[in-house]
This record gives sequence, C-alpha cells and structure tokens, in this order.
Amino acid sequence: MKKLCLTFLFLSHALTSFGQTVVAHTIEAELTETLGIAILTDLVSQDAVSNPFVFDQPNEFSNGITVNSGAIFSINASVNWQVAFKSNSANFSNIGSTATMPLSILELKETVGGSFAALSQSNRVLASGPPVMNLLSSVQTFTVDYKITPGTGYPAEEYSSTITYTVSGQ
Repeated sequence: MKKLCLTFLFLSHALTSFGQTVVAHTIEAELTETLGIAILTDLVSQDAVSNPFVFDQPNEFSNGITVNSGAIFSINASVNWQVAFKSNSANFSNIGSTATMPLSILELKETVGGSFAALSQSNRVLASGPPVMNLLSSVQTFTVDYKITPGTGYPAEEYSSTITYTVSGQ
C-alpha cells in the first residue's frame, strides 16, 4: 500500500507539471519623431501657394505690398516643433539679366502674434507649437503674412528667390 501511495503521489506530481506550460514573449515598441510640413493655398483644395507681387503703382515701391495670410502651413508632428525659413541664394535674382535685389526686402511673419522678420540666408524662426494630441485631427495649421518693400533703383524686371521652410523637433 505504501508503494501504491508513493507511486500515486509521484504520478500526480508528474501530471500537474505537464498540465501547465509558461512561455514569455517580449514585445518592443519603437517610437520615432514624426515631423511633416506642407504649404497650402487653402485647406479645401490643398494646392501649393504662389505669391506674385506686382509693383505697378509708385507708392508700392516705398510702402511695400503686404499679402495677409499668403500661405497656410500644415504641420504634422508627434513632438514640440519649430518652423524656420531662409533663402538658399544671397539675393533675389533677376530672371532677365544679372541684376539682383537684397533678400531683406521680403519680410515674413506668422499671421497671429508674429513679428515681421527679413529673409536672409540664415534660418529664422517663423512659428512653433506642441505635438498633435487630438486624434480627430492629424495636423496643425498656421498662416503667414508676406511683405515686400523694394524701394527704387532696380531695373524693371521679374525677380525671384526660393524660400526654404524647415520643421524640426524641439
């Protein structure tokens, strides 16, 4: 009988150890910053913006032309962000000849609460904001005002400069 009880005890212990198996699996999640920027004319059409400035009145040369809300910027960010702007060239270039105008004739500012800052080859902060926290909205938007005051003394031609906008995490 003793042998039978000992055998039964041994078998019941062996059966319970086969009745349960535990395994672990480690799950890793890598979160990376997401930063995106787009320039729109409006939120409905989502077309790229073009800002023509036509100086055809004498007072426009000295007073300048201001375009309010000249561009809508759309930001998609998972972190605090900052948008900076600069020109890649030293001056506005004349398309028809070698004449140039200084970059500083163009100033930009965020429409709400911004101060005008002149275009240059150095990055200048335009706007900043928090990450997108609302699951119903995947972007944040802000608008930019442009002002150009060329003065006189430049040949009557078409001038251009490309502005580079950079969004970065803060």
